[in-house]
Order: sequence, then structure tokens, then C-alpha cells
Amino acid sequence: MKKIFALFLFVLISGLCIIPAFASASREEKIEYLDDGSYYISIVSDNKENENESGIFARLLEFFRKLIDFFKGQKSVSKTKYLNYYSSDGRLLWTAALEADFIYSKNNATCTDADFYMNIYDSDWKLHSSESSFGNDTAHAHFLIKQYKLLVPLKTIEKDMTMTCDNKGEVR
Repeated sequence: MKKIFALFLFVLISGLCIIPAFASASREEKIEYLDDGSYYISIVSDNKENENESGIFARLLEFFRKLIDFFKGQKSVSKTKYLNYYSSDGRLLWTAALEADFIYSKNNATCTDADFYMNIYDSDWKLHSSESSFGNDTAHAHFLIKQYKLLVPLKTIEKDMTMTCDNKGEVR
């Protein structure tokens, strides 16, 4: 019985050490320039927190979740799509982010959760509305943001953000 427990403990500790090693730091980046010289940079990135900040209980829970998914023939992936908006002089004005969780297998992919949030770095910009949704293999966000000077609206930006996952776990 002690040998079985020792073997189980070894597998558990090995799993906790191996999981961070397989965590990829993939980033897909696209740039879109506008007529006024401002531009967007769109980035799809992994949702990996700093492993040192995540406690042993959170890592253990994640390990067991991945183990269960493995035996069910499913895998999970979490991604965040960032949309950074820069002024013509290169200042970051705001960042919109769509976070999504997907479960995929060899047959299909399903989005299980989607959240939208925004960080505004220039006080002239105000978020007017935002919403996020998910269904099937897609996460979606829609938002409306405006720039003001002395309470006069100067610029309005309305954007959609979408992420889809395929049966190989590739998120775009």
C-alpha cells in the first residue's frame, strides 16, 4: 500500500512540475493602420498566469482537471485576444480584451465561457457599451468607445472581437 501511495505521489508531483513546462507562450499579432495615423495591434495570447503567483492548490486543481479531460478524450485551452489602440504618435490609449475558454476533442470544439474587459489609459476616452457572448466554437465581444475633449465627442469607435477554436485546439 505504501508503494502505491508513493507511486501516486510521485506521479502527482511530476505532473505539477511538467504542466508549466508544456505551457506555451504563443502570440499571434496583427497590425491595422488607420487613415489618421492611429493604429490597432491585435494579439491572441495564452491565459497563463505567472506560475509563481498561482498557489499549490490552484495548480493541483488544474492538474486534476487536465487529467479528467485526458481520460474523457477532451482538452481545454484558454486564450485572450487583446486589441490595443495607439495614437499616431505611438501612445497606447486603450486596450480591449476578450477572454475565452474552449474544450475540444478530435470531433469538435466548444466555447464554455467568454468575458470582455477594457483598460483605458487616456482620460479623453470613455467606454459607452460592451457585451460578450459565446456559443458553439466561438467567443464574441462588441463594444463602443468614444473620445471627448471638453465634453465634445471627437471620435467614436465601434468594434467586434471574435475568437474561434477548431478541433485541434487552434484559436484564432
